[in-house]
Amino acid sequence: MKHIALGIASLMTLGLHAKTVQYRYENFKQAKTAESFLHFEMKSVKAGLFTTKFTGVVKKFSAAGDATDEVIQAGSLVEFEVKYLDTDVDGRNEKMWEHCLDFKNHPKIKVTFSDAIPLDGESHTIRSTLTIRGKTKNASFNVKAKKKNDAFVVDLVGQLSIKDLEIPDPSIVIAYVKDQIQVSGHLQIE
Repeated sequence: MKHIALGIASLMTLGLHAKTVQYRYENFKQAKTAESFLHFEMKSVKAGLFTTKFTGVVKKFSAAGDATDEVIQAGSLVEFEVKYLDTDVDGRNEKMWEHCLDFKNHPKIKVTFSDAIPLDGESHTIRSTLTIRGKTKNASFNVKAKKKNDAFVVDLVGQLSIKDLEIPDPSIVIAYVKDQIQVSGHLQIE
């Protein structure tokens, strides 16, 4: 225990802030309206005519990393279990968990930021790796972060592709799902 306390004290004297934060919401509605969130949006086309958009949320996730007063260090990450993804439709959730994301064999999704994230309140393209279905893929997100008092506020947006991530196509005969996945998040890290 003494060794851990000395390590934390050393980080503080170097101006480093080590943070790990857990977010947990009881249901879809709570996760969709929460101040800190991870969301994804997708579109499907039914009968070749009607395009609908649906939103998914992550009901439980964690964010971890080290920061100085100027940057969140490279290697920071966001991680969650597939079973906490929720689209508010049970049948769609089951297909997403079992068929598309194979949660029994690959229960977690992890985003690791390869670049440091400046805490200047400006938007930056941040290289990342996304671990999904047991494979690691390159991705990038537009990230805006700032330090506010003793907290960090991080906003991110990005666009992913079902095909590029090698996720099995969730389409059915009367409806197909478009390839693009729009990801967004807002994290208050205290």
